[in-house]
Amino acid sequence: TLEEVVKEKDVNKIKKQVSLLKIRFLKIVKEERERKLEDNLTAEEEKSEESLQEIAERKVFEDRFNKAFSKYKENKQFFIDSQEQLKLANLEEKKSLLQELKQLIDSNESLKSIYDSFKDIQEKWKAIGPVPQNETTELWQNYHFFVEKFFDKVKISKELKELDLKKNLEQKLALCEKTEALLLETSLFNAFNTLQQYHNEWKEIGAVPDDKKEEIWLRFKDASDRINLKRREHYDNIIKEQENNYQAKLALCNRAQDVTNIDFSSIKQINEVSNETTELLKTWKTIGIAPKQHNEEIWNRFKSILDAFFESKKQYFDKIKGEQLDNYNKKINLCIQAEAVALRNDWRKATEELLKLQKEWKEIGNISKRQSEVLWKRFRKACDTFFAAKDDYFKNVESHEKDNLNLKEALIQKVKETPIADSKEENLDIIKNFQREWTEIGFTPIADKERLWKAFRTAIDQRFDKLNMKEEDIKKIQY
Repeated sequence: TLEEVVKEKDVNKIKKQVSLLKIRFLKIVKEERERKLEDNLTAEEEKSEESLQEIAERKVFEDRFNKAFSKYKENKQFFIDSQEQLKLANLEEKKSLLQELKQLIDSNESLKSIYDSFKDIQEKWKAIGPVPQNETTELWQNYHFFVEKFFDKVKISKELKELDLKKNLEQKLALCEKTEALLLETSLFNAFNTLQQYHNEWKEIGAVPDDKKEEIWLRFKDASDRINLKRREHYDNIIKEQENNYQAKLALCNRAQDVTNIDFSSIKQINEVSNETTELLKTWKTIGIAPKQHNEEIWNRFKSILDAFFESKKQYFDKIKGEQLDNYNKKINLCIQAEAVALRNDWRKATEELLKLQKEWKEIGNISKRQSEVLWKRFRKACDTFFAAKDDYFKNVESHEKDNLNLKEALIQKVKETPIADSKEENLDIIKNFQREWTEIGFTPIADKERLWKAFRTAIDQRFDKLNMKEEDIKKIQY
C-alpha cells in the first residue's frame, strides 16, 4: 500500500495516510517481537530459535517499507523545497504590489480610479500565498503603512471609511466567536491547527474602529490564550504521565534483575522464576510509553534481562536433556540386551549377564519421569520373563523337552505336506511363518536337537528350491 501511495507527488494529500501506515507497520513489528518474547516466556523446557529464513523474510519486508518511506521523504523534501521557492516568489509578488501601492498613493488620478486600483491590489494581495516566515512581520508592517497612507492620501469619505471599518469589525467578531467555540473542541490537535488558521485570517482583515480596536483584540487574544493553555496543560500531563511510566518501568527492570539473578540448581526453582518473569512482562504491557528519549532504551534493558535469563535457562535444560538423552540411550541398550538374554537357555551364563545388566541399570543416572517408567517396565519384563522361563524349565525340564520334541516333529511334517501356493510372495510368507513357529518352540532333548534341526532345514530348503530363488535372497530371508 505504501509503495502505491508514495507515487502521489503532492505530499499534503498523502501525509496522513503515510503516517498511519508507518504507525501500523511499526505496531506489527512490535507485536511480533513481543509475541516471540511471550512465546519464549511460556516455553517449559526450551526456547525455539528463529530460523535464518524468518530473519531474511522479515528483513525483505522492512527493506521494502523503508525504501518506499524514503521515497516519500524525498518527495516531501522536494515539496518543501518547492514550497520555499513558491514563498520566495510570493514575497517578490507582494513587494511588487507594495511598489504599486506606493505609486498609487503618488498618483493624481480620480478618486474612483484610485480606489478601484486599490481594491484590485488588496484582492491580489489576499490571493497571494504565504511568504518566508522571517519576512512576514516587515511585509505586513509595510503593507499596513501604505494602506494607512492611502486612506490619508485620497482622503476617502468618513462614511466609506467607517463602512469599511464596520465590515472589518464584523469579520473579526465572527472570528472571535469561532475561536471561542474551539474551546469546546475535544481534539486539542484540531483546535490548535484551526486557531493558527484563524490568526492568519485575522491578519488579512483590515483595521476596525479605534474605540473597538483594543476590545476586539483582547477578546480574540483571551480565547487564543485559553486554547494554548489547554494545549500546554495537556502536553504537560502527557510528559508527567510518561515520566511516571518511566519510573515504573525502571522498577520492573530492577525487579527482573533481582528475580533472574539466581544459580540454576533445580527445575522447580527455574520454573518459579519463569512464572514471575511472565507476570512482570504482563505488568510491563499495562504501562504506557516512557519519554521518547528513554522509551527504547528502557525496553532494551528490560528485554536484555529477560533474554539473558531465558538463554541461561535454555542452556541449563539443554545440558539436562543431553544427560538424560545419554542415560535414556544407555537404558534402551540395556533393555535390548536384557530382552536378548531373556530368549536364551544357557541358563548359568545368561543369569550372570542379566545380573550384571541389573547392576549397570542402577548406576545409570535419571531420565524423564515418563520415559523412566516405560523403560523400567520393559527392562523388568525382560528380567521376569527370563527368570520365569528358567524356573519353569528346571521344574519341568523333561516334560517341556518332550512336548517340544513332538511339536517340532509335527512342524517338520507340516512343512513337508503343506502345498506350494501359486504366489511367490505367499510362499515366502508361509516359509517365514514356519521359521517363526520353529523359533517359538522351546528346547528339546539334547540327543534329538541336531537331528531335528537338520530335518527342518532340509524341508525348508526343499521349499526354497521349488521357488527357484537366488541363494543370496534365501540367506536374507533366513537372516
